[in-house]
Amino acid sequence: MEEKIIADKNSLDSLYQELAKKIEVRPVKVAISSLKKKTNKQLGYYWATIVPTITKELNERGLASAMLTEADVNEVLNKKFFSKKIIVDGEIQVFARSKASADIDEMKKFLFDVINWATNLGIHIPPPLMEDVF
Repeated sequence: MEEKIIADKNSLDSLYQELAKKIEVRPVKVAISSLKKKTNKQLGYYWATIVPTITKELNERGLASAMLTEADVNEVLNKKFFSKKIIVDGEIQVFARSKASADIDEMKKFLFDVINWATNLGIHIPPPLMEDVF
């Protein structure tokens, strides 16, 4: 797989020309992602608001078969919304990914997915107090 970094309009123009030539031969797949890493504000909101709120609500409502810690909830959320699926010996295995290398857009999507899931369970997640989380 070939990756290109686009830092300015000139890079974009030359990449467009290159893609136009490749498309004449065969279809191509283009993926766009940010080079900006997740932010401390995103992580702070996740660990200070989202995880404690979900943990408290799941435990108080008896929505889990056992009492959950914040670490348990983080593991569940990672496996559910920040994972990769790999076939091992013919079976699909789900592995939670680490958020350590997540970019800002991956983290935004993760936070939105978690909040939507919690909302569907009737759990209200307070909005972030700081800007630039989403």
